[in-house]
Amino acid sequence: MKELTAFIKAGKKLDALTTEFLVKDELDPLQIAALMQSYASKIYLQALGEDGFRDLMESIVESTINNTNESDKEDRGTVH
Repeated sequence: MKELTAFIKAGKKLDALTTEFLVKDELDPLQIAALMQSYASKIYLQALGEDGFRDLMESIVESTINNTNESDKEDRGTVH
């Protein structure tokens, strides 16, 4: 329970920081996403090692391409 509480608290801090980037720093949402993705990738690489990281990235690319190709054929609405 303590870990979940800390996780939720961290999410709220990240949300507040994101809002600050948008409002105070006037960053574009895509710039913020790029920063987050960059840091996430660094964390995954360190945690998983090169092989695990490569497998994860290949899986993400494959699933994204496959989902995009399927979406082109059939409109399934917005995915959240």
